[in-house]
Amino acid sequence: MKKIAQREKNQYLRHARNQAQRKLQQLGHPATIVNNSELASRLALAGLIPLGNYGKKSSATALIAWYRGLDSKDKIKRPQKKVNKKVVTSDDFLQSWEWTNLRYRVLQFHGRQCQCCGAKPPAVILHVDHIKPRSKYPELALEFDNLQVLCASCNKGKSNKHEDDFRDEDWKKKHRMEELLFKEMMLGLNDDEKQELLKLLTLEF
Repeated sequence: MKKIAQREKNQYLRHARNQAQRKLQQLGHPATIVNNSELASRLALAGLIPLGNYGKKSSATALIAWYRGLDSKDKIKRPQKKVNKKVVTSDDFLQSWEWTNLRYRVLQFHGRQCQCCGAKPPAVILHVDHIKPRSKYPELALEFDNLQVLCASCNKGKSNKHEDDFRDEDWKKKHRMEELLFKEMMLGLNDDEKQELLKLLTLEF
């Protein structure tokens, strides 16, 4: 199985830790557990992951696998902060550290190429586009999964009137296959997931 890139692994671990804290709080455990090993052990005692001797590396792996195996309906959402639409749609937002840092990570992850027409610098200027426009969905302005790389012309054509996702279908299938292989290794798959994985494994990328 292809290794998860370190930056993505760290991102998953942050989400997994937050989700584990919320789940354990829901079950009546202490409000704050700092140590990954203790988090994994408490999840195991609650029957949410297999019992085991969780050290530093194995606990991080177990937390990520548990988080990636959750259905979206099972995830406990944190209270949503009210988003100021005027701030998100302003030019100041595009100069903020939060946006510039996220923009860099998207370019690093997807590559410096328009995902609509395939053009590359220096022939074009690249933009990081909000698939669901921030003018309509300000709460998604800083969501990694709502971003794609487009050249200036394609981005201008898409504007905020369309919500087309031009990210590579093969990449999406590979990403899904990675998730299923990882879950199979750590937690096991249900029958529907096994069938989905078999179909993905027969594809040529």
